[in-house]
Amino acid sequence: TEGLVEQIRNIAGVEIAALLKEDPGRVKVSMRAKTEADVATIARNFGGGGHRKAAGFTLQADLDTARETVRKAMTTHLTGMDG
Repeated sequence: TEGLVEQIRNIAGVEIAALLKEDPGRVKVSMRAKTEADVATIARNFGGGGHRKAAGFTLQADLDTARETVRKAMTTHLTGMDG
């Protein structure tokens, strides 16, 4: 499944791709950035790590909550890059 997040990142117009994998009681998040975004910064906010273009973390949440949390974090990061 890790290759899937790479494929999503390669879609035109995508700056950050995220793959969420649900396990009982938690969701593992893998993120990849295309150009200017720093997904390690996002991951560190949730106790995770990685590097600028590839990072991840785990959320103690259900899939719907995790999806919304990740979406908001990515949107905030990308909006902050605009200036």
